[in-house]
Amino acid sequence: MRGILVSLLLTGVLFQAAPAKDPIRIGPTAGQLTSDDVDQINRLLREVGGTPWVFRAGSPAGPARSDGVPWYVGVYFAPERATGRLRRGRVRSLSATLPTYAAYSAPKTWRLESRSGEYVQVPVPGTQPDYIVSSRDLNRPFSVSGALVDEAILEIVEVLRRSPVIPAPNAARGATVDRRLTHVEGTWPIASMTLRDDGTVNVSLWGNDPDEHSGQDVTLRRSANTWTVVSLGFWVV
Repeated sequence: MRGILVSLLLTGVLFQAAPAKDPIRIGPTAGQLTSDDVDQINRLLREVGGTPWVFRAGSPAGPARSDGVPWYVGVYFAPERATGRLRRGRVRSLSATLPTYAAYSAPKTWRLESRSGEYVQVPVPGTQPDYIVSSRDLNRPFSVSGALVDEAILEIVEVLRRSPVIPAPNAARGATVDRRLTHVEGTWPIASMTLRDDGTVNVSLWGNDPDEHSGQDVTLRRSANTWTVVSLGFWVV
């Protein structure tokens, strides 16, 4: 038996650490991050601890300032708490300034933003939660604000993924209504979930816009031991 153990150790089979993986990249400009960008970001992240899991790079935010155009990256750290159906962790924002729009390859300096927060991931049953295959993957993590317990989050996500339909707003009066006001787009990934002071929960969904400049807002309320969609809207930035 001892000889077998020695042989396994020598060949690197026993106790061999898994190779380090680069963070997953999602978002409209994730492919524009240069190796220098990633090196800078990783150095800054070491200051706050944690292992980066996902980089979400958005489109540069306007309007342009006197010193250039802000570009933001959200970093989702490896999950810190997990159950069989849900994982939670920290998210941190970083920013750099581009000299002009889309000047991604220009030299820049990244810095940590003061704001941080929490994310939740609710993997689709039967999928591998560690991997996000694209920006449209329902498994991508989303930010959470307010004291939402795991069970409430799971119930809300289950409702959304069933793509429920609600009646058209009274103001429509028989006119053609945008489907985003009557149909929950359950195949759209979740961007954020927020508990409001009145007890309702607002969920923002990423739309099909590749620049992630638009999406759907879903408001839910809990009554009779279930979550119900009470209104729908859409947002554009």
